Amino acid sequence: MEERKLRELVTGDIFKMSRILQILNLSMDFKGKEQEQVGGELMMAIAANLHKAENEIAEFIGDLAGITAQEFKELPIDESMKLLAGFKDLKGVRDFFRLAGRSMQ
Repeated sequence: MEERKLRELVTGDIFKMSRILQILNLSMDFKGKEQEQVGGELMMAIAANLHKAENEIAEFIGDLAGITAQEFKELPIDESMKLLAGFKDLKGVRDFFRLAGRSMQ
C-alpha cells in the first residue's frame, strides 16, 4: 500500500483551520516558540478535543491527504495517526496557525 503524504498548506486552508480552532475554542501563543513546538502543542490540544470537530478535522486532514473525509475516517488507526502527526511538520505551520488565529478575532 502506498504511503499517503500531506500536500503543502495553501491560503484557503487558513479558513478551514480557523473554523476548527473556533469550534475547539483554542487559542495559541506563538511568541518565542519554534515551529515544532507550536505544532506539537496544537496537536495535543486538538487530540484532547477531537470529538468537538470530528467532521471538520476529517475533512481538513482528508483534503490535505487527497482523500474524502469519509475515506479519512475509514483509514486504519495507525495511518490516520501518521497523517495527523505529519501535519505539525508541514512547512510554514507556525505562520499558518498565526494567520488562522488572527482570522478568528
